[in-house]
Order: sequence, then structure tokens, then C-alpha cells
Amino acid sequence: MDFAVVLTKAGKRDEARKAAARGLEIQRSLVKREEVSSGELAQYARSLLDCEPPDLRNPKMAVEVARHAAEMTKFEDSEILDTLAQAYFASGDATHAVQTEQKALTLSGATTEPSTAASAQKEYRAHLGKYQARLQRK
Repeated sequence: MDFAVVLTKAGKRDEARKAAARGLEIQRSLVKREEVSSGELAQYARSLLDCEPPDLRNPKMAVEVARHAAEMTKFEDSEILDTLAQAYFASGDATHAVQTEQKALTLSGATTEPSTAASAQKEYRAHLGKYQARLQRK
């Protein structure tokens, strides 16, 4: 998927679109496997949220995929919950984004080593602030 970003920046939009679409297609086939991991699902969800060009993004599908990844981890993996919160937010559901990000923030201190936890918590707090700001504007 990074290749598509490089192509987009180089002004090669048609090539970028084809590369991104192919990347999403490959990921989609990988996550359909019976032995798919929660990490693979989360990566696919992030791709659905961040791919270039933006018109290939699919936040609603990202919610489904990230929710499945979170279910596989019994909603105990802060990184996957952060991805799920991003998907909720991108699909217009700021309420669930806030709730999910709050859980990710809580878990991040308990499930990761201290140096990683501080970095993750900073990122999660920034996401949470953005989601809460959206709710306040409603």
C-alpha cells in the first residue's frame, strides 16, 4: 500500500489507484482464510481507512473487520481497539469511537511495556480528543 502513496505523490494517480486496489484485494483474500490472525484483520482495517487514493477507503467495512479482530482478542488489545475507534470515527460514529478509544487508553498501560505504553497513550489521547471534539459540535 505504501507503493500507492509514493505513486500518488509522484502524480501517477492511475497507477496508484491500481496498486492500492490490488493491495486491498490481496489483503481481502488473506483475511478470508480460516486461520487469519487478529493482527492481519487489524492491518486490513487500517488499510481500508488510510489507503490512497481516498476514494478507495471503506470505513464501514473497516468497522466490521476491526470489530472482528477485537472480538478475537476479547476486546483486550489496545492497538486493535484504537483501530476500531478510528474506524468508528471515520464512519461517522463518534460516540462509539470515544467509548472504544477510552478502553484502548485504559488497556494500553496494562498490556504494553512502559516505554511503549507512554507513546501509545499519547497517541490514543490525541485520538480521543479529536473524537470528543466531534461529539461536542453535535
